[in-house]
Amino acid sequence: MAQTLGADITLVQLEGYENKDPAEDLIGKDIIWFAGGYAGYLLYWMRKTKLNEKIKDILEKGSLYVGSSAGSMITGKSMDYLEWYIGENEHGAGCIPGLGLVDFTFYPHYKDEYLEEIKEKSKDKKTYLVKDGEAVIVEDGKVTVFGEERFIEK
Repeated sequence: MAQTLGADITLVQLEGYENKDPAEDLIGKDIIWFAGGYAGYLLYWMRKTKLNEKIKDILEKGSLYVGSSAGSMITGKSMDYLEWYIGENEHGAGCIPGLGLVDFTFYPHYKDEYLEEIKEKSKDKKTYLVKDGEAVIVEDGKVTVFGEERFIEK
């Protein structure tokens, strides 16, 4: 879809950067979009390519971080919830630290029937519960929710 809008797109598939620095291909890009899938797997490859160490510097130079699904999940510090994430739990992924770009947990694909289980299992200080079609924007530390704002705090 982005190509039909005339966007210049560079695909950076981290698995292909085992012996090359992906940051070189990301520096100076207007938008860096991290897509869905398994968040633990994405973090594994970010750490393997050392992109996790460079992403903050890349963003400070003016690139915009966009995450969908797993790409949004990895922005927090704690990944404990990946161990019990409803429907797609990743055993062992909780031991991989997140990027620490935000000070909350992002729970995508939220459904109202998950609320009690999330409240019971979550250990994180603050968790935004985001349904499909909704978005959270963080700019200069200010959080704006597009859709219904719902979160749990401990």
